[in-house]
Amino acid sequence: MTRILILLASLFLVGSVYAQTTTLRSGIECTGECGSSGRGVLIYPSGMKYEGRWRNRYMPHGRGSLTYPDGSKYTGQWKNGKRHGRGTFVDVAGIKHVGRWKDGARVDQSKTASNTEKSSGTGFYVNHKGYIVTNHHVVDDCKNIDVVILRDKFPASLVVNDSENDLAVLRVGALPQVVVSFRVGRSIRSGEDVLAFGYPLSHLLSEELKGSRGMINALSGPSNDSRFLQMSAPIQPGNSGGPLLDQSGNLVGVVTASLNAVKMANHTGNIPQNVNFAIKASLVRNMLDARGIHYDTATSEMAMRTADIFDRAKIFTVPVVCWK
Repeated sequence: MTRILILLASLFLVGSVYAQTTTLRSGIECTGECGSSGRGVLIYPSGMKYEGRWRNRYMPHGRGSLTYPDGSKYTGQWKNGKRHGRGTFVDVAGIKHVGRWKDGARVDQSKTASNTEKSSGTGFYVNHKGYIVTNHHVVDDCKNIDVVILRDKFPASLVVNDSENDLAVLRVGALPQVVVSFRVGRSIRSGEDVLAFGYPLSHLLSEELKGSRGMINALSGPSNDSRFLQMSAPIQPGNSGGPLLDQSGNLVGVVTASLNAVKMANHTGNIPQNVNFAIKASLVRNMLDARGIHYDTATSEMAMRTADIFDRAKIFTVPVVCWK
């Protein structure tokens, strides 16, 4: 009888320890074995909730499940904060993605890529709920879509796909600290300086965000299409879907296309230089308004230093990878 009472008491004490919640200096709320390595439940300042084992300053490690603020969830194996091993990701649409993962990316049983990369482009966060705008042609006909953040790949759900205006909206569980602001007030004018950001030629150049400077050359595109801006900021394959910002760091367009130099040379005998196009931000706002997706706005009254605009763009601009 005494031994049973001792056993019950010990179980009660262990349960009491696991029931205690501690708020760490980092802002993480921990319930369970709350050392740098332990197990239990972690609630991060961003709203993410992790249940399972962790190590190395509260990074998921071993088996566990992470629920993102948008409701998507990954359950499976982790290694140093990245999905690694067998697991299941359920996106915001309720679609299950089951398979093996390595360093945050999905792989198949033979440890080769489960999909063949078809294309890559750029996108940018428009709010703190994980919504990202990019081009339709970046994500068209994709079996799976990943957004890369700090070299970790997060599965993205396709929320809006507007082929007519070459726009798309994605949603991911990873939430940003900074989002882009849409320019309001005074309209963009020909001659204004702009900055185009993106991840061009990702397999040849560095993984860092690239930026280029130019100016607005015209307020319409090919055949006087009023949906577009013509600009001189140089762009390359992979820039598609990236933000076009004014000198206040506010969004005025979405980088879309370059004039085909080879075709123009064959047609006219001349090679065009820096004849590039962006979809006007007003079309993006109309698309977001129609779907009830929130976004921030700001007036462009004071110019910022280019380096400061670059620093902000690094936070809300992300590579988008399409897998077929």
